[in-house]
Amino acid sequence: MRDKFIENWGVDNPSKSDLVKDKVKSTNIDKFVFERQAGEVGKKIVKRNIGKVFTESEGAVVYIPEEGRKDINTSVFINSQGYPTYEAKDLGLIKMKFDEFNPDESIFVTDNEQIQHFKVVFDACVRLGDRFLGDKWNTWTGRSKHITHGRMTYKGQKMSSRLGGV
Repeated sequence: MRDKFIENWGVDNPSKSDLVKDKVKSTNIDKFVFERQAGEVGKKIVKRNIGKVFTESEGAVVYIPEEGRKDINTSVFINSQGYPTYEAKDLGLIKMKFDEFNPDESIFVTDNEQIQHFKVVFDACVRLGDRFLGDKWNTWTGRSKHITHGRMTYKGQKMSSRLGGV
């Protein structure tokens, strides 16, 4: 599986393929979840819960936190072109991880600029569990953690795996 991933990923991201080969070769990876797959799952969850947890706004679908949550902002989960955002993709990833592997703990490690993002995602998960999809979402949220690190730079610039800057 690892070789197929490297082969396919390298075609789309030639600047990253050597890095992936070096880093992945000594790691046992059971499954790769591609952003597109998690996005499809997240988009379905969001669409099924419009009017319950999510709200349509100007052609997009947004999450509006409850009044008492002053620490997070309204966030777009499906943009006006119909594409899932990173929030929806992470919602889908949480579901996929727990449905398939049911880990004791799921850890998201990012730089500290993503703190707000995960506050929103986890808050949406709690509302999904509390109101509509049952206790499993509350369990999943309780077993999910976001751990941050400081800004990582490479050659004096912000690192971006998405743009190949690693």
